Amino acid sequence: MKKLLFPLLCLTIVFQFYGSLQAATLTALSTFGGGDGWIAPGDHPRVQNDNNQRGLAYNPVSGNVLLVSRTGGTFVQKFDGVTGADEGTLDVTGISGGTFALSTIGVASDGAIFAANLASPASSTSPYKIYRWDDEAATPTLAFSGAPQATRYGDTIDVTGSGVNTRIIAGHGTPANNFSIFTTADGSNFTGTSVAIPLSPAPGGTVSSSFRLGLTFTDNDTVVGRGDGANTRVVDIAAGLTTGTQVAVSSNGQNTYRPIDYTVLGNGIPILAMQQIAGDISLGIGTTSRLFIYDMTDPNNPVEIAQKSNTTISNANGNATGSVAIGKTTYRKAIIYSLDTNNGIQAFELTTVPEPTSLALCGLGLAVMGVMRGRRNGR
Repeated sequence: MKKLLFPLLCLTIVFQFYGSLQAATLTALSTFGGGDGWIAPGDHPRVQNDNNQRGLAYNPVSGNVLLVSRTGGTFVQKFDGVTGADEGTLDVTGISGGTFALSTIGVASDGAIFAANLASPASSTSPYKIYRWDDEAATPTLAFSGAPQATRYGDTIDVTGSGVNTRIIAGHGTPANNFSIFTTADGSNFTGTSVAIPLSPAPGGTVSSSFRLGLTFTDNDTVVGRGDGANTRVVDIAAGLTTGTQVAVSSNGQNTYRPIDYTVLGNGIPILAMQQIAGDISLGIGTTSRLFIYDMTDPNNPVEIAQKSNTTISNANGNATGSVAIGKTTYRKAIIYSLDTNNGIQAFELTTVPEPTSLALCGLGLAVMGVMRGRRNGR
């Protein structure tokens, strides 16, 4: 039994690190965009420096990346998630209305696609619309049309679940501490409710449009939001869907880290990916449009574990718009796609590893134990 004591202790140390702070690398996805992990403005007709691309999503069924583009019309462009190759477009028959006919996009776990217009402000005569596609070959249907709040919609969207358990969230303008949630009884038609987040306890910093520019589910009733300030807010939605409770707040990152996405890796590490929008020179680290990765084990104290940009330009993104979409994940890896409006699509590979010091201690201990066993055996 003593022979097993240290190996078990070593494994315990490793698993403790896998359940908390991580070391990580973030590299360009070398198979994507010609080898540099980047579809730059001008590399594709639908990807330009023209303020016309704001929504990006990953389809877990097809493996494609879906981009909303208003360049030359209204398009949902498909790119192969591995290579970035052009895979055609979705049917957009019947899509119309709003400030922009389409702006943001999300995909359910079963491959159903939801894309929404931009309505600023949404009203009975100019409603916020969400469209649904059964899959990438389908014709869209209108899933929602209305105005849960008479305010701006269309800068952020996220989707979780599938079928009748599908839920959609959308950020909006005033009230600053609200966002909206959309639910369905049949998987196709949705109703919308504005969720109010009480300002007690105080969130700290600014609460101006706290969820408009970055919003993602962590599960079907918990969301993370980013807005006009530097705070990241975690909110539990109450059963009635009209109110929520702030359960964590942190001031990680700069106030220009807006688009976000969240996942839990197979090793149990919760990560939040945050896209820095172009124009931020506060970091003093050269090219902007960087992606930042945070370990969210303690949501009140997120730990930055990686950052990188694949870009060589920095086109201004005056609206602070864009999207982050986490694609395929494994035990300790994830493929992440990001869109910083006017700066193209980037693709990254995130790899998390145990803290090197813990592995070194384990290796040293195992080596010492081997020497001791050799001496006992007369070697």
